[in-house]
Amino acid sequence: MKSLISLVIIFIMILVSIAVNLPIVFPLIAGLFLFYFYGIKKGFKLREMLFMTFKGIVKSRLILEIFILIGAITSLWLFSGSIPYLVYHSLNLIHPYLFIFMAFLVSSFISILLGTSFGVVSTIGIVIITVARTSSININLVAGAIIAGAYFGDRISPMSSSANLVASITGTNLYRNIKNMAKSTFIPLLIVMAMYLAISFFNPLEIYENPVESHIMQTFKLNWLCLLPVIILFTLIIFKVRIKLAMFISALCAFFVSVFFQDFSFIEVLKGTFTGFHLEAENPLNKIISGGGIFSMLYPGLVVAISSAYAGILEKTGMLEDLEKFIAKTIKKYGNFTGITLLSIITCAVGCTQTMGIILGEQLSENIYRKTGKTKEELALDIEDSAVLIAPLIPWNMAGMVPAMTLSVGIGYIPFAFYCYIPTIYILIKRYLNHKQFLLKHSNCGN
Repeated sequence: MKSLISLVIIFIMILVSIAVNLPIVFPLIAGLFLFYFYGIKKGFKLREMLFMTFKGIVKSRLILEIFILIGAITSLWLFSGSIPYLVYHSLNLIHPYLFIFMAFLVSSFISILLGTSFGVVSTIGIVIITVARTSSININLVAGAIIAGAYFGDRISPMSSSANLVASITGTNLYRNIKNMAKSTFIPLLIVMAMYLAISFFNPLEIYENPVESHIMQTFKLNWLCLLPVIILFTLIIFKVRIKLAMFISALCAFFVSVFFQDFSFIEVLKGTFTGFHLEAENPLNKIISGGGIFSMLYPGLVVAISSAYAGILEKTGMLEDLEKFIAKTIKKYGNFTGITLLSIITCAVGCTQTMGIILGEQLSENIYRKTGKTKEELALDIEDSAVLIAPLIPWNMAGMVPAMTLSVGIGYIPFAFYCYIPTIYILIKRYLNHKQFLLKHSNCGN
């Protein structure tokens, strides 16, 4: 019971931190000490607790490397003119009444190719949001569509780290899981597309006396060389080169284009790789085309490291037994999907990463699913339909925080990230009704 109380205390501290505009890293650090105290009371030595922390943080190395690449590639694509080039031509090609709808479709398509939501947001997402900023359109509508599209591929792409993680920890076949996900998401996807089509029609892209195109032409040299980093990235992805290596090569290419074609100095581009791309204050594009940089990813990286330390401690100390019993009771009363959805909300909210929601979801549900006669494939599908989609709806979770920071938006995107909650709600209602019928049938049989 004490472990559940600890989780509740951490959750309350996070909410209070958000309410008073305090960085969530502080309540997370406080929660880490709370786990230390609880672990030592259970008989673990401080040295053992520190080792658990270290092992947990080491597991986050891959995510931290991706963060560094996201910060670098965003800045370098700006320096090289890649993003300005795409923005310049997009202004003439995009139909104003289909802009938000296309933002979702394009993000979805690219996310299937890349298999990473962060990669989508930091590349094509930046282009789309930059186009939106040249208009009077509600930025939150556009950001919601971009993030929703990014997580469509994050869930269903064979190259997705989350899809591969789910298949790995549940011992299931990746492609069979994808086939199951395609079936479960078909109707919700149609609903989501209809919603984006409707809001696109009532919120067209309108540009009022803002000569963005001419300013881009004055600031950057625009020709096919600007697209070289983009072409290289997507070509490598198509040939199934690892996403980290593909992003690094694209960033390196963008660096050379920035120096030798856009005529930025070597030192200026090198510095900007860390601090981000920024134009002079008097340039009209200053607030439209800017951002990126490795330093912009330090804070999210710290949050991921701390939450990974949580996972290391919780895994070795057995602190989650009470939570497992609570979820088992919920599943018995309301059904498997209701239980794992509740579990996903808790783990994604307290753990602050999608990865922790997935791993803890499997750890705490595997025995329960087996006892209730559910297969590993059903467990994998339920994790995909809950933890993977719920994480970006939690503002302090890295799945939502990093895309929001990359796009320079607040939490206002959440209501408009339709694909991140419509499938879960649809499946939740459907499964709950089926569970009620199951309980009613067995109750009648008993009588």
